[in-house]
Amino acid sequence: MKNKTLISELRKLDPEQDVHLKVNFKNGVTEVGTGNGMWDSYDYVFDYTTEWDNGYLINGSKFNVKQLIDLLGEYTLSELNNENLYLIWGDMKLGFPEYNIMWLDLIDDEDEEDMPSDDDLGMDGTIDDVEYQFSGPDSIEIEIGNMSYILVGDEK
Repeated sequence: MKNKTLISELRKLDPEQDVHLKVNFKNGVTEVGTGNGMWDSYDYVFDYTTEWDNGYLINGSKFNVKQLIDLLGEYTLSELNNENLYLIWGDMKLGFPEYNIMWLDLIDDEDEEDMPSDDDLGMDGTIDDVEYQFSGPDSIEIEIGNMSYILVGDEK
């Protein structure tokens, strides 16, 4: 079993008690999403990728002590990724987005001159779907009721 010390503490708690996770990163989070927008009378869709340098993500769905024990029993901190832990936006900093705009309408030649950049169009658009890709967080802050734990590093 992995993470024995933390799991032994967690087993003392109600398995159905809610858990809040704050998963910290110093780098290595990629935000991938899609969206749509309108400029002038022209519709567009876009996809984008943002490489985030640091910050944190939080658990994106209801999570309880039993689920946390199961997760930590199977994976060390360095093995956690977006395939085994669903996270959503917390607070990420220093992101570098790249937008790919696809026009749904044919644009008049005279309007092309005034067209904003892909970055401006992406920032003005509406995000439809987003996913965070990551592996090996730096630490996880765990809050369960009035108790808190921090998982830093791997315990095998």
